[in-house]
Amino acid sequence: MKQENFSFKTLQAITDNLYIGIYVTDGSGKAIYINKTFEDISLLKKEDLLGHDINELVKKKYFTASATVLTLNTKQPSVVTYITKAGKKLLSRAKPVFGNNKELTLIVNSVYDVTEFDYKGELDFDSKINIDGFQQFIAYNKKMLEILDFVSHIALVDSTVLITGETGTGKEVLAKLIHSLSKRKNKPFIKVNCAAIPENLIETELFGYEPGAFTGASPRGKKGFFEIANNSTLFLDEIGELPLNTQAKLLQVLQDKKFTKVGSPKLIEVDVRIIAATNRKLEEMMEKNLFRQDLYYRLNVIPIDLPPLRERLDDIEPISTYIVQRMNNKYGFEKTLSRELIEFFKLLPWKGNIRELENVIEKLLVVVPRKEITKEDFLKLERTKKSEINPKQLISDCEKEVLLKLLSSSKSMRDMANKLGVSKATVIRKLKQYNISVHK
Repeated sequence: MKQENFSFKTLQAITDNLYIGIYVTDGSGKAIYINKTFEDISLLKKEDLLGHDINELVKKKYFTASATVLTLNTKQPSVVTYITKAGKKLLSRAKPVFGNNKELTLIVNSVYDVTEFDYKGELDFDSKINIDGFQQFIAYNKKMLEILDFVSHIALVDSTVLITGETGTGKEVLAKLIHSLSKRKNKPFIKVNCAAIPENLIETELFGYEPGAFTGASPRGKKGFFEIANNSTLFLDEIGELPLNTQAKLLQVLQDKKFTKVGSPKLIEVDVRIIAATNRKLEEMMEKNLFRQDLYYRLNVIPIDLPPLRERLDDIEPISTYIVQRMNNKYGFEKTLSRELIEFFKLLPWKGNIRELENVIEKLLVVVPRKEITKEDFLKLERTKKSEINPKQLISDCEKEVLLKLLSSSKSMRDMANKLGVSKATVIRKLKQYNISVHK
């Protein structure tokens, strides 16, 4: 086809037949081009969007957030997940286009449907979309954008993924994103918190059991998470807490795609995509014989290490802005964070990462009566926390101190539990209660 015959109608026909949505704005954020795929995946009509400013559309709740807004402010590429007015969950990758004078002329968004199937089954899979429970993925930081680009490629294959990173960095959010970009997205995303299941139940929970397999077993037997997750994605959170005997059985499933229920010799074949996550150093655990080396290499096919918030400081502002927006919607507020406070946030260590940032912002929005929340409001809140010492607080402080000391001197969670004379589950619960990161 000759270039002079390449009309707008031809361009429209090409983009309408792409498998991704295209949403283009001018340099001020007004929508100037939308393809049919975007209409199909967003369930929004282009006539309601074209010519409208993106900030106006977000304010009117057509979108819960926008990559275009972030790119307008930063003049850099960005990635954002959001929910449309029609309840569709989308991922948008915005890229700025500059003119000869280096002025921003266009922002081109490539948009993907990451809505998960609303599954109603034996378990609550938390798959129903709602804004309050929706975990946003926002990235402007270069390293995070590289991770998102990587994820968009590996999501399409079935290889096992191991996500590492500190507590609160978003490992579960990333796992859900991988699932929702995969060919398994129309099946439930099934999460298993390995640390929350008592050691004597972990095998039956993962693999199920036959009727009458042991005293107290259900006469109907039970399906395990692997059987329920057949043809779908199984997210094994806190994989480092699995006992060694269960690690051996998990290794068998990863190698052979087969397992046996407790009390049965029959092999059950499954097609499950495994995503595992941990905040522990598995290499150090292997040296102490607390984690199987062969299992580690089976899990570590595609490793993804999420950086802590203190290493992605340029993401603090967009993440904070989104948290404020979500809390404003939830509580009916119209509050903002001052520029000075945002800049001060960038100086803090954020040991609890995004989870800690979210907790701090929610507390500020609820406690401070004014519309604009300042650095002084934050410092005042911190001083109040330190001055309000009561007997209950003293007990909590003592508990936390004991846990921190034992954590540095114990070989494992089980070793800590033995020293304290409590169960391993109690130790894990207390560590979570005091937001203590575990790197052992």
